[in-house]
Amino acid sequence: MSTTTATALAALERAEASVEALVGVELDPADVTAALELTRRIEHLGRRMYAVEVGVLEAVEARRLHRPDGHASGRVFVEQANHLSSAEAKRRDRARRMLAEMPGVAAGLAGGLFGACQVERIARVFVNPRVQIELIALDAQIAVLAAALRYEEFDRRLTNWVREADEDGTADRSRRCHENRRARLTQDFDGGWELLAQLGNLSGAQMHTIQQTFVRAEFEADWAEAYAIHGERTTIEHLARTFDQRDADALEHIFLLAADAFAAAPGGSRIDLSIVMDHLTFEREVERAAGAHLDPRPAPDLGPLPIELDDEPLDDVEAEDEERHPGNRFRCETIEGHPIDPTEAFAAGLVGKVRRTVVGWDGVVLDQSGLHTLFTGSLRHAVTVSSSRCYWPGCNVSVRHCQIDHLEPRRAGGRTNPGNGAPACGRHNRLKEHGFTVFRDRRGNLHVLRPDGTEIE
Repeated sequence: MSTTTATALAALERAEASVEALVGVELDPADVTAALELTRRIEHLGRRMYAVEVGVLEAVEARRLHRPDGHASGRVFVEQANHLSSAEAKRRDRARRMLAEMPGVAAGLAGGLFGACQVERIARVFVNPRVQIELIALDAQIAVLAAALRYEEFDRRLTNWVREADEDGTADRSRRCHENRRARLTQDFDGGWELLAQLGNLSGAQMHTIQQTFVRAEFEADWAEAYAIHGERTTIEHLARTFDQRDADALEHIFLLAADAFAAAPGGSRIDLSIVMDHLTFEREVERAAGAHLDPRPAPDLGPLPIELDDEPLDDVEAEDEERHPGNRFRCETIEGHPIDPTEAFAAGLVGKVRRTVVGWDGVVLDQSGLHTLFTGSLRHAVTVSSSRCYWPGCNVSVRHCQIDHLEPRRAGGRTNPGNGAPACGRHNRLKEHGFTVFRDRRGNLHVLRPDGTEIE
């Protein structure tokens, strides 16, 4: 261990002791003045710790310490090590790159003069290559403004500065919108989806015209249905759907027609949605559909810790803790891991074409047949049922962009069956050939071992 590292760890021990003492104190300010003092001093401490967090990421990146474990970057290393969200890890990485080029801002953050929100706002401007050089030149002024202004005013000034530095009339604005075009569908915590998009002038106008045409068709269908019931007395209040609901249904209709067109086009193929449901939940939905009265589900837990039951005989685990087996876990989601309401999934199974899939207690697909129950897919789908991402720790490449890796290589006698397969991105599939090994434990979890036999956590 280097002297520098030892010094840092000793300082961390002292800091942890101080924080432990602070956590144990009851925070009960006597008046407004005391409350202001308390919140400002705690915020000041948090700002300085944020500077240290970003500094650790910079150290990992500078020394390439992410490479031995096969991580793509220091950002991925820190995300995996600390169980961060991908968005938080990206924010820290943007801040790291910006602070490395703007020492005035870095000093202000380290001194607690402003916080993460100001740093992240500056970093979002920094990653714009068209204004990056000009922004760096204003380092000292930006640090002063970040410390002196309320966030709203600071944000407004940065926004207006970017508009002036990165715009040259209508033509340039149109070009920038086109260059910055983006669209994504994101799933909320409640299971719903939100479409976020930014489009260029022409493409946006074209898509708006198409969408409004479909919305009009949805409105006319609702009106015709209501008119058949109410005749000349029909009003907007009689329509089955709201304006927002028709907008959403029109967009879904556009997507479905596009999928049909893709399937019919030369070189195209059918776009299927694969839904995976555990057998206990499926049976519960069967009972619900049959009109049975369902008792409330028992209070669930979060499942066993990875270290639990590792030393117990498998037979004892099955006999004493059967309900905690991975094969009995609640599951109702797409093959990529997006949650689906069980009632909706069951209804889709009744009217759609689905495939029977036999899943072992460890979650590994053992067999597939023709159309029968609520699991779909080919042999590739059978392998990917157990994971929605590349199996390598810290890798978030979607299963749709992964290769199917033989856990035990074919040259060593590994079979081409679902139990010996797992999704791996191209990078980690190749890296595994350089001394890394992968195995699946009795609970179906995958473990990646370094060439020296230690496990990547």
